[in-house]
Amino acid sequence: MFEETVRIIAGTLKPGEACTCSVASVYAFGGDGCQELGINPGDALNIDLELLEIVKDIGPEDDNPEARIAAAEEAKSRANQVFKTGNTEEALASYSRVLTILEQDYNWHPDLKQSVQRLRSRVHS
Repeated sequence: MFEETVRIIAGTLKPGEACTCSVASVYAFGGDGCQELGINPGDALNIDLELLEIVKDIGPEDDNPEARIAAAEEAKSRANQVFKTGNTEEALASYSRVLTILEQDYNWHPDLKQSVQRLRSRVHS
């Protein structure tokens, strides 16, 4: 439920924009709140969001090998940039995305298969 709330809010932003929103806890945790975090039903949550960029998602249904490799290269490049800023959590998520994009094993053309293997090994090392 919380992820959907963030998606809705983020959908109103353009890259580089930020906002702070006050949202009833019911939209993040349902009617019970979240006792573990000390959030009671009906509490207001202040959410700070900044939209850094919009990345085209590539799913397993996209069977264009060149598009998958290009998306993986882009995700790896972004991960490298983020890692250099010290944000290791976000960098790991981007590196993980590279592996997810390349996860499905296609009957890769030999040239493409070598590119995929190089990308996978760069992310694993």
